[in-house]
Amino acid sequence: MCNPVIMASLAVATTGYQIYQTNESAKSQFKAQHAQAEQALEEQQAAATEDLGARMKEFRKTRARARVAGGESGAQGQSFAVALNQNLQDAGIQSGIIGKNLSLQQRSTLTDLESANARVRTVSGLEAGLRIASSGLGAYNAASAVPGTATPPTASFKLPPALSSSTTSRLPQAGTVLS
Repeated sequence: MCNPVIMASLAVATTGYQIYQTNESAKSQFKAQHAQAEQALEEQQAAATEDLGARMKEFRKTRARARVAGGESGAQGQSFAVALNQNLQDAGIQSGIIGKNLSLQQRSTLTDLESANARVRTVSGLEAGLRIASSGLGAYNAASAVPGTATPPTASFKLPPALSSSTTSRLPQAGTVLS
């Protein structure tokens, strides 16, 4: 013989534990995805820094060669200054391009993280409550349907003395229209 209350309690506890496990699993997935995204962002930043450093080093070498060549040839006029300034401008443009590419890569990584987080299944409080109540009710009904099961006694309802038969007769009866 199965007591329906015990069966309902077991179903509620089992469903509650399953919901807890689902949410804990979701937390673990969020943490793992966040760690992967952080690592990817750090790698992108390091690659951009390394690329920028290499390009700036190349621009400095080019500028130094131009100064040496200009000094040896005696060129110190406006055209020489324009050539050196063009080198600085090219360096600035390359720096901006590297920064923009880094920004786009990081934005893409964060978008991928948001997309991955959206696929992780969590259980809301309302859904958890409904699932727990539904499982408890289903188990109670299933156990109550088995012949010979013990059902809990129902409490009888008595009106308080203030609402005796004399006061209840003044209450409207079912089907009457109040005016």
